[in-house]
Amino acid sequence: LAILLSVTLQLSAQQFDEQVTKVSDVRLNVTNIGTFGNAFRGYRDGSGNQSCEYPAGSGVEHLFESGFWFGGIVNGQTLVSTSAYDAPQGYSTGKAGFEFTNISGPLKQRSSYFDSPFFSPEAISHEDFVAIYTDSNILIPGTQTPIQNHTNPLDIEIIGHAYNWNYTFSNFFVITNFYIINHGNN
Repeated sequence: LAILLSVTLQLSAQQFDEQVTKVSDVRLNVTNIGTFGNAFRGYRDGSGNQSCEYPAGSGVEHLFESGFWFGGIVNGQTLVSTSAYDAPQGYSTGKAGFEFTNISGPLKQRSSYFDSPFFSPEAISHEDFVAIYTDSNILIPGTQTPIQNHTNPLDIEIIGHAYNWNYTFSNFFVITNFYIINHGNN
C-alpha cells in the first residue's frame, strides 16, 4: 500500500517538460506550462537548448522568454494570471508570475512523417507539440506548496499547439495555436 501511494504521489506532482523544435531552421523552446523560450537557461546550465534561435546553429537568439497574460474584472476585482513574467532567471516552479500548471503531463509530440516515431494521423505539421495547462491551481500540483501571490485564479484552461514544418517556404517560423477555455463562473 505504501508503494502504491508513493507512485501515485509522484505521478500527480507538477511535471515540467520542455522541447525544442528541430525540423525547421527555427529552434524554439516550447513548454507544457505555457512558456516559450527558456531565458537562455540552455547556455547557463550547459544543456545547449536554444531559447529561440534563428537560423539554426547561428547562436543568434530572438526571444528571452514569453508567455500568457490574462486579466479580467471579476465581481469588481481586477484579476490577472500569467504564465511568464519578467524574471532574470526565467521560469521557476511556484514563483509569482508563473501561475499556469500543466494538466496533461509531458508535451505530446506528433509528426505527419510516416517514418517518424511520433507519427500520428492527428498531426498537423512535421513536428507538433501539444500541452494543456491551467491557472486554476493555487498549489503546485501534488504538493502543499502555494504558487506565490496566486490566490484568485481566473479558471482558464489552454490547449496549446506548436506547429513546425521543414518546407523551404516555411522553415523560418513556428505557428502556435491556442484554444482558451473559461471555466470560471463569472
